[in-house]
Amino acid sequence: MKRSKLSGGKYSKLAKEKLEKQRLALENVPKIKTLFSKEVITSESLPKLKLPSFSGVLTEWQGFEDLFKSILSHAPDLPDVERFEYLRTALEGEPLSLISHLPLTALNYSSAWDILRARYGNKRDLARVHFDALLSPHVVKSTDNVCTSDGKRHTLRALTDSGSQASFITEKCAVNILLPRSHSHVNITSFARSDSTRVKGKSTIIVAPCGQKTPLFSVDTYIVLQITGPTPQIPIVPGKWTHIQNLPLADPFYHRPQAVNLLLGADILPLLLLEGKTSGHAGEPIAIETVFGWILMGPVDACDRSTVKSLCLSVSESLDSTIKQFWELEELPSVRHLSPDDVAAETIYQNTTTRLDSGRFMVTIPFWKPVPLLGDSKTNALRQYKFLEVRLSKNNDLRKQYVEFMQDYLTAGHMELVPPAERDKVYSYYIPHHCVLRPDSSTAKLRVVFNASARTTIGLSLNESMYTGPKLQPDIQIVLLRSRLWQYLFMADIKQMYRQILVQPADRDYLRIFWRFYPNSTIEEYRLCTVTYGTSAAPYQALRTIRELANVDGKQYPLAAAVLLNDTFVDDILTGANSTEDALECQSQLIKLCALAKFELRKWISNNDQVLQAVADDDRAMSPFILFNTGEQHELKVLGLRWDPATDAFSFKRTSQSNISSTKTPLRTSNSTQKLLIVE
Repeated sequence: MKRSKLSGGKYSKLAKEKLEKQRLALENVPKIKTLFSKEVITSESLPKLKLPSFSGVLTEWQGFEDLFKSILSHAPDLPDVERFEYLRTALEGEPLSLISHLPLTALNYSSAWDILRARYGNKRDLARVHFDALLSPHVVKSTDNVCTSDGKRHTLRALTDSGSQASFITEKCAVNILLPRSHSHVNITSFARSDSTRVKGKSTIIVAPCGQKTPLFSVDTYIVLQITGPTPQIPIVPGKWTHIQNLPLADPFYHRPQAVNLLLGADILPLLLLEGKTSGHAGEPIAIETVFGWILMGPVDACDRSTVKSLCLSVSESLDSTIKQFWELEELPSVRHLSPDDVAAETIYQNTTTRLDSGRFMVTIPFWKPVPLLGDSKTNALRQYKFLEVRLSKNNDLRKQYVEFMQDYLTAGHMELVPPAERDKVYSYYIPHHCVLRPDSSTAKLRVVFNASARTTIGLSLNESMYTGPKLQPDIQIVLLRSRLWQYLFMADIKQMYRQILVQPADRDYLRIFWRFYPNSTIEEYRLCTVTYGTSAAPYQALRTIRELANVDGKQYPLAAAVLLNDTFVDDILTGANSTEDALECQSQLIKLCALAKFELRKWISNNDQVLQAVADDDRAMSPFILFNTGEQHELKVLGLRWDPATDAFSFKRTSQSNISSTKTPLRTSNSTQKLLIVE
């Protein structure tokens, strides 16, 4: 076959015309954009796509991350600051609270992902969730939309009752949402003091309005078989009450008889009520505004008056439990077995406590879970600090004492400024603080108390996230009885015992506070460096460290070690000896042993003048000359009792019920070395 021969110029012209026709034809063909096409999506069209959401369920994290990034990958022109905004709108609950402190900037977009991956991208945590699901129920934190540890939410139908002293939840509801509970031995007394249903336990829940993340309310509830019958008792025809027609009701189905899962009593009700109130005609209920919406209260004409229900309840300890506790006071101490939580606290102390070259002990916070995420505590702590400043501004003397206390904290190295580069850490907790006045104290008249029980935006507190530890404090009556064995008695106080024990630097961000020394200066962020008064593990950590000191270094000072183990009540040492020589030796050993861990003994009192003269004047709480002035009665406080060192007699004030007169009842002792406490 012969080919047609065309000139090169003519062929080129025809080819170009053909290609142009094909191009125009392709442009007229309708295009279909799909998520999986190569067509590039512009940022203007992105909001039309449905982005995934994430509420904190570990098992859904990987799918959320992959899908979210896949969708945004089709919009390469989208700035990071807008990507960050899309990410925030896709989060809810705990994940949103973890990054809520980050300003909306392009640089923080990658930081937000790092925070979320650190919390939800741990494969060990994911494996633990699956393993726990197979072996045991999940731990529950419930809200009105009850959000369990697996991320599911449950809506409860609640009844408000100002006549109930406590709040209640039904057994069926508690089982359905896997609510953790503890034992309770209280009695429930209803109308006319008749006994009601037996309590099945107690639990704490977090309540919030349906469909909303805030506000949150912590409610202590008792678990009972049933609260009441279906409410209302009979169906109500809706729409006939004109005064509620346009109100957002807390229960839109108020007219249908339904079961009540939760009763909110007078312990929480005042916090739920708002200012709104509207009334209808006679015989119609009143609408009252609450944080959940409008609730109805009052008469309903259609109600069957042959049956009347009353929910006036009071809660009290049972008589059997009270009598049992009374008789247990007379029993000898029994062998105490540690609970699993106490064992865990002790294990953490033994494995993590260190000692510096100076001899000072350093401990860690005994967390339930290492490096916990507690949610946003900064907002609440800052708000409460501003309230504190308002109070201090009205009392110059109080503010001066507060400033002196905090200055001493800073000067002693017991707190430090948080570096600006570390202020955005999510693994932190801000502690609100306030002051307590102690007029009778011979040293500091003011003490700052740190409230580590304040809850965050996700309903957790620092105290709820750590082990409390076993009770190491001896019974006060045993310490007092042992002191009666000695002819010469002396007592000393361990100065700032908690603050002499350091906290590991890695845990100090959970001990952050707000403070400024001058009203016009910037509010600063500090973190406490020592065991903190107000944290639930502090008493255990302090007393456990005293015991550790006695066990480790006690061989050098055996008399002092025995005193620290047996004759110490919190930070007070109460002991003695039957000769001046033994008393001075015991005193000397105590001072030396405590000094090895930087514990300083002060506020010495004694009925032996040589014991008092062995310490500096500033370390005494009494003058030795009191012992030689027998004509007057001198009273000092010893473990809550009054003690006269000249006569070595304890006493306390007894006030009659009518408060007309008060007398002193002495706890007299004999002059022998074996002394008895006898109440006359």
